[in-house]
Amino acid sequence: MPPRKRKAEEMERRCWLVKSEPSDYSITAMEKEGTTVWDGVRNVVARRNLREMSLGDQVLFYHSSCKEVGVVGLVEVVKPAYPDPADEAWSVVDLAFRAKWDLVSLPLLKSHSAANGTLAGFSLFSQPRLSVHTVSSEHFAFICSLSSVCDGAARDAPVRSRR
Repeated sequence: MPPRKRKAEEMERRCWLVKSEPSDYSITAMEKEGTTVWDGVRNVVARRNLREMSLGDQVLFYHSSCKEVGVVGLVEVVKPAYPDPADEAWSVVDLAFRAKWDLVSLPLLKSHSAANGTLAGFSLFSQPRLSVHTVSSEHFAFICSLSSVCDGAARDAPVRSRR
């Protein structure tokens, strides 16, 4: 199924979060390679999210299933969804490295997720096994602000959430 066409009012960049186990693919590997095909996603919700990604969308890079889990960098969609060559029922996107951050840990993120916290409602907490998440512009900006190395361009990027 091809990705749906966005309406004109949806054409602003959107934000996402992708997870990777650093033993499989780390932000350091991403930094060295520059770009990569984001493949291996085998969950229908994550696949739908991949198919919604558009050129220029900003993506938080998250290390999972390791000693120190959390957001470790920023990447960007440089080629929107296309069929996975290994299995065309699934999709892949191409991502490019933009920045490597000091860890914004999961415990730190969770500390801002209380009922009225800045990250309340963030799907990372309600769907912890999902590998590709949508991220609201407010959540994206706040997570960027927690990183000591996030530049203002990423933090202030014009984005539109799906909500």
